[in-house]
Amino acid sequence: MHEPSHRTPGPMDQDSEVIISISSGSSATVGEFHNEESEDVLSRAKPSKSTSMGQASSVARSGSKGAAFSGRVGARETAQMGIVLSGGAEGDAQVSQAKRSRKPKYVMTDLPFPAVDKDNYMEMWRKTFIPSLLSWAGQQADPFGTNGRMRGPVSVIWSTTFPDVLLEERGLEIVLTVAENALNNWRSEIGKAGHRAIVDMWLEDPASFNDAEARAQYIKMELEGLRFIYKYPDAEGARAAFCSNLISKVFSVHLRKILPLANMQFGALALATAAVERGLTLFTTGEDVTAREREKRRARASGEHKKAKVNPREWSFSDNPWGKKARMWAGSTQRLDEDHWHKVVNDACAYIPEGEQIAEGDCAEGGDEYEVDLRSCVAL
Repeated sequence: MHEPSHRTPGPMDQDSEVIISISSGSSATVGEFHNEESEDVLSRAKPSKSTSMGQASSVARSGSKGAAFSGRVGARETAQMGIVLSGGAEGDAQVSQAKRSRKPKYVMTDLPFPAVDKDNYMEMWRKTFIPSLLSWAGQQADPFGTNGRMRGPVSVIWSTTFPDVLLEERGLEIVLTVAENALNNWRSEIGKAGHRAIVDMWLEDPASFNDAEARAQYIKMELEGLRFIYKYPDAEGARAAFCSNLISKVFSVHLRKILPLANMQFGALALATAAVERGLTLFTTGEDVTAREREKRRARASGEHKKAKVNPREWSFSDNPWGKKARMWAGSTQRLDEDHWHKVVNDACAYIPEGEQIAEGDCAEGGDEYEVDLRSCVAL
């Protein structure tokens, strides 16, 4: 590791301490971000024909995500959006100005690296910067709130990883945008893993879960007593909290991304636990609710049921409601002692292919306090 020659200014949050151990030999895989716009939102965003004049009607989106206006747009609506519509070149210029004011969308190829040896810098971004970023995020008590608190940590990680590249203000904004995408992908992939772990469980034991009623009974039992977090839920003594097969499998997805930076990732463990809880919740009736939503989307797209209501975000792994639940779980994962933490990591390693080693690291301490919830005070 090289000492940074200069660091971009940016105060760190007091409760967002960065514990980083850079390793140039580490590897990481960034998952795909899967929050897609629903078919109904996309269809309402298409121009429709005017019944009176035969002209294309205007479509304007509000500032809130997912909301849209279709049909004729009046002065009141445009005033609320901060846009003034007028005819001719003046109106076109004002609309163009509004478009230019939108936040730019940056991707990895936009990162402010020198043209010389850019491929090497990109490799360092993937194998060193991203694992360090996710390691920091995994040590936060609010894993869904990392995007709004990463400016300081990102500056530190950048200057540590790329000490020879001065990061100016515009460059920092580009880096923050691409880093934000990486964090979104990280949460998205953890959420997918939680759902996939439940599906795998049904497939691995078809005799026990051969019908919806059997699956629903199992889900109810696991959720009511939070049995799903324990490796030995019926033991009279230590039940090994956060070492269940489901949680170990999902948590291993995070560990593989940060190898070998395996500090005490209590925030990532809380995120994985929330993902498993969500995965179980999706099967409360014994059937996969997301499969029903996909079928609605297919039917709507094919025109079979034009009025089929599609709610793709209702069951998504997003801050509402899973952010709060992840914070509650963090209240418990922060209380794990070093010996218990080693058990958590070792059980998760069972789902990591041989050859991918995890190095021991310092344990993070402290964190925010939240309201009392059963998730935050489970027996360890």
